[in-house]
Amino acid sequence: MENTAKMTQIDIYEKIKEIVSASEDTDVATIVEFCDKKIAQAIDKREKAQAKAAEKKAESDEMTDAIAEILTTEGKTAEDIAQALSERFEDITKAKVVSRMGKLVAAGRAAKVKEGKNPMVYMLPSIDAE
Repeated sequence: MENTAKMTQIDIYEKIKEIVSASEDTDVATIVEFCDKKIAQAIDKREKAQAKAAEKKAESDEMTDAIAEILTTEGKTAEDIAQALSERFEDITKAKVVSRMGKLVAAGRAAKVKEGKNPMVYMLPSIDAE
């Protein structure tokens, strides 16, 4: 039976250390040291990536909250919302607003309405807007 679990770089270097340590080769210490160095680098890389992801998520949450704060019962287009928040968020775009509005609509914190050929508008949820 095959092992279907994906091995990480850390797992691979640990396995190499285990195999090499059991051998009687003269270079065991050098190889183990190399593996320890690679494991430390992989852990450092993973921690930096996790920190960056957490920072990005916090920024995304901040933008989502800001978008939710400016919604009213009157409809606003994604472009209107992006323009209203452009001073607060340098990198805000219509696409980012649409993405976050989708999350807000799914969470029930906003509603979207499209009537005819008019652009999609977003607003606070109400009984009328579905």
